[in-house]
Amino acid sequence: MRNQYKFFALLLTFILGFGYAFSENARIKVVYRKGNNIFTIDADGQPRQLTDDSLSKGWPVWSKDGRKIAFLREINKAIALDNLIVVDPETGKTLADIRICPVTPDDEIYDVRYIQGIEWLTDDKIAAVGNVNPSTGQIFVYDLNTGKELMDYIDNDGGVIFSPNGEHAATEEGMQHWLSDADREPEIDIDNQRIYPAKSVHVSLLSQPAWSENSERVAFVAEDYLSNQIRVVVCRHKGDCVSTGLPAGIQTSGDNSQDIRFRIQWKDDRVYVTYPEVVLPQDQGTVKESTRSLHPGDAQAITAATPPDLMPNVYDSPQIFASKIQKLGGDKALNLLKQVQKLGGIEPNFWCKDCGLAKLPREAPMQ
Repeated sequence: MRNQYKFFALLLTFILGFGYAFSENARIKVVYRKGNNIFTIDADGQPRQLTDDSLSKGWPVWSKDGRKIAFLREINKAIALDNLIVVDPETGKTLADIRICPVTPDDEIYDVRYIQGIEWLTDDKIAAVGNVNPSTGQIFVYDLNTGKELMDYIDNDGGVIFSPNGEHAATEEGMQHWLSDADREPEIDIDNQRIYPAKSVHVSLLSQPAWSENSERVAFVAEDYLSNQIRVVVCRHKGDCVSTGLPAGIQTSGDNSQDIRFRIQWKDDRVYVTYPEVVLPQDQGTVKESTRSLHPGDAQAITAATPPDLMPNVYDSPQIFASKIQKLGGDKALNLLKQVQKLGGIEPNFWCKDCGLAKLPREAPMQ
């Protein structure tokens, strides 16, 4: 009988322990900056200070597994352009200390003016996004285990778009801001290899590329420069592109500025394309949003409901940002945000395992 009690006691301990581990994995937590230091708030609701020095810091962001935090820290420009730090959220211990664009004895020259963001690609791989000029970004990918640079990319829309699994990168080339539309030669590259369009074919790119959830395909909107035909193009890693036509008569005004560009979203195997439709002439050129959806390769896209854009954005008003956080993470996330604000914290970055926040790119600042 005593052995039976021991067995049930052990079983109960295991069950309770499993339940605790599950609740730990499902919890929502936040990292933020206050002054020059980095803090977290975890399941116990108590702020925890991770750094304690006078160096300026910014953009803390959780890793994909929630076990690491990365941020940028001020560094003497005679040493490097910027300093990427990764710490343990429980102890504050430094796990990686990477000098971005270091000053080297061989006088290697970098054209990057400043670092404008960081993004986790995997639990051990991270990217730093550098600004070269108003239309060009240079992106560096680092291995956190070795601290070495693995790859770099050039993008003429300001930043590379990484696949959800962190293994592939889509970039836009040939779109330098000082060139006229007629002189540009836009192309989409995957992993630094041109996939669209074919050589000598002139298109305008009307959206950023967007990866499918399984990281196997990338979708974007392109307009033929001569015929003005607008198509949704879906390509695999090595090319193999298929396209779907959008209705004739969509007014793009020949302007590719961010506020009128098309927005691509994937849901399962469907592509949703939201665009600003100019209504003429009776409404004096007013603009409304329209959405079409398609399976890759469909002959025509069909009308669809506009999916909500819940990606938090650095340009969001405080009210819109809070609303998105609540929709993605529920009341617990909203309460954490309010607590951070009450404490005077800024640049909050949330992590959870099973809520909508888990699907967001692990990047900062949020775009």
